[in-house]
Amino acid sequence: METLFDEENHAVGDEIIAYSPKLKSDTPHVIVSMYEGEIRRVQCQVSGEVHAYRKPRGETSEGQGEMDPPKKKLNKKMSWREAMASVSETQLAACRPYSIRDTYLEMDLVSHPKFDIGFVTAILPDNKVELTFQEGSRVLIHNRSDLANKVSDELAEIPAPREQKKRRRRKSQHADLAEKLMQKRRQDQAAEDGIDETAEKKLAAAEKAAAAKRELLSQIDQSKITDSSQLAKEIEKLRQKQIREKEREAKRLQREKEKEEKRLERERIREEQRVERERLREEKALEKERLRKEREKERELARKEREKEKVRLAKERAKAAKEREREKIRKEREREKLRKQRERDKIRADKEKAKVQAQRERERERAKALREREKAKRDKEREREAAKRAKERAKRDALKEKERKKREAEKARAAAAKKAAAEKKAKELAAAKKAKEAAAKKAAAEKKAAAAKKAKEAAAAKKAKLAAAKKAAAAKKAAAAKKAAAAKKAAAA
Repeated sequence: METLFDEENHAVGDEIIAYSPKLKSDTPHVIVSMYEGEIRRVQCQVSGEVHAYRKPRGETSEGQGEMDPPKKKLNKKMSWREAMASVSETQLAACRPYSIRDTYLEMDLVSHPKFDIGFVTAILPDNKVELTFQEGSRVLIHNRSDLANKVSDELAEIPAPREQKKRRRRKSQHADLAEKLMQKRRQDQAAEDGIDETAEKKLAAAEKAAAAKRELLSQIDQSKITDSSQLAKEIEKLRQKQIREKEREAKRLQREKEKEEKRLERERIREEQRVERERLREEKALEKERLRKEREKERELARKEREKEKVRLAKERAKAAKEREREKIRKEREREKLRKQRERDKIRADKEKAKVQAQRERERERAKALREREKAKRDKEREREAAKRAKERAKRDALKEKERKKREAEKARAAAAKKAAAEKKAKELAAAKKAKEAAAKKAAAEKKAAAAKKAKEAAAAKKAKLAAAKKAAAAKKAAAAKKAAAAKKAAAA
């Protein structure tokens, strides 16, 4: 048996149908790498591209082979003890010796010179494989014949072909290891089930005889028999009893022997049935292999047909490409002719557009000059109005100040008239107060005069600034007019 399972699983090198992203269709592929029972990378047989595996999308062409069933993924990895308990002696004797030249499949039994018997748990990328041995899992390399010269001859043994793996091979060191392993397992099972009962039976018989002897001695002591004839009768009775017990024991042993023979017969029948099942499974595997080869032949024929169809389509595509090229050249010439005509039309339209634009530019310049003159006129008018308002405001302020002074003078004269009869000290205080008020009035008048002078200076500075701005605008306008005249002359030339 190749594996511990009877299902048809994919392996590295098998041919399957998968989706090709380069050809945008389902094509035959060869499996390049797998991991834990899943197909990871494949190579397209049509384009030769290596890419990640993608399931077919049902767009297969006629004659394409039947799609392989999806591979079942193991939910849980088996332990070494579980795997060894589920294999037969034939499978253990036929286990493959480990070699870096060999290519392994999932659940293959492998005999390693250092780690003993193990089985393949998973196929990893980069030509690596995970094997589970009794002491634990190991990641080893396989399918690397290029490294055979760098390792020992024991690890670089040339493997037997995969088709000959089911044949009976001669016993080797690996088969001896397998037999030792099975012998150890049988001994452990026998120790657990208690098959070796000879020592137990002898021990039980000896214990029973000793118990009978002790019972006789106790009876003799209790009855206090002194007569020798009576003692001889008791001994004879005990001997007869022991004989009957021996006969019963012999019958019981005979029954157990027959029972053991029946059990061995049942085991023999089960072993024959198991061997028959193994034979049927091998025949089934051979039939599957035959059907697989037939499918491969059909796929090869379909592939050849597709290749022929591909060549025919390539010729048709080349012919159509030449026709398209001629049509492309003709259209290119027509496009070139139209392009030159459009260029001539564009040059003529550009000249017309430049002429219209120059006319518009002149009109814009005239309108701009008119707006500038009107703006200057409005600015002068606003300045005259502002100066007039400032003069009127100063005049009103002067009148207000004059009236205020007049009122204050009248008030002072009234106060002086009232206090004429006051004492001399009061007069002096009034005179001092009057002098103080006169000084304050004078200071206020000087302050207002200074404010009016400052406002007049600000107005003059503003007027000078406006004049400078007008002069700069006039210079800018003259420069723009000169530039436009130069551009016009250049266009005319």
